Amino acid sequence: MIRFCIFSLLCLLKLNAIGIPQDLQSARSISITEKNDGFGSQLQRRMSAIAFAIVHNKEYVHRPFTSLQHNYDKNPTFHKEMEEFANIGLEFPLIEHCDDPNLYLREDYRYYTDLDIDGYYNSHVLSLLRRNYYSTPKPEITYFEEDRIDVAVHIRRGDVRDTGPMGRWVCDEHYLKAMDKIRKKYHKVKFHIYSEGNIDQFTKFQSHDVEFHLNEEIRSTFHGLVSADILILSKGGFSYSAGLLSEGTVYYTKHWNPKLAHWIQNDDVPHPVRIRPPRPRKKRPKPKIRPRPYPRVKPRR
Repeated sequence: MIRFCIFSLLCLLKLNAIGIPQDLQSARSISITEKNDGFGSQLQRRMSAIAFAIVHNKEYVHRPFTSLQHNYDKNPTFHKEMEEFANIGLEFPLIEHCDDPNLYLREDYRYYTDLDIDGYYNSHVLSLLRRNYYSTPKPEITYFEEDRIDVAVHIRRGDVRDTGPMGRWVCDEHYLKAMDKIRKKYHKVKFHIYSEGNIDQFTKFQSHDVEFHLNEEIRSTFHGLVSADILILSKGGFSYSAGLLSEGTVYYTKHWNPKLAHWIQNDDVPHPVRIRPPRPRKKRPKPKIRPRPYPRVKPRR
């Protein structure tokens, strides 16, 4: 308890140095603003607000999901079902019941939590998040077995097209190298590929020790990532949030979300680069050379 109080004081001094707003420093309770985004990103935003509030001894006021992207079935109660599934705000007051006129609202607290990711997501915070998550029924993952190592591999495909260091698309070699490392380390292992798309897109991964879970229901996919023995992250909030809730081994993919100290870094993973064929040069027509007209000579009178 004494160590936790000392850490909170040091973290507050650190945030003062980087220019944390005065109204956030003096706020008694904090919450997040509305934003239409995917489930993983919205869940991660709430996790960062909870971590910030706990470390700085503030009250977190929970804002339930009101809308979620990637609702492919156009289910009108999708956001409510996902709120009940995650249940991350179980132990906190709801924003509709908040009577604090100075409630501090911010879209995202990751700007601060990313500066000291292990300090904010300490054992106390992670245990609270996991306790809330497991407080509601979860899908039964029947294909995991106790006598082997089950590895969840999250590969973002589907509507993901952006490449490069800040893009969400990652090349196949990223995952294949990590899978080969795990094969060498463990005797009996099974890989579970969670993704979207057609099986023809994953020919490089087909093997006797690989099982595909394509286009499956989002809750089964997310809980499969959380409960696997090993999780290989992709880029984005969906698998990153699952990594925070996971009590297994996490293989981290370098991107804008920082790595926790106990996660394993994939240093040899190349950033994807699309090689485009050079465009053929168009032959420009040679300009026509017009004869220069002779100057007119005025006739002598």
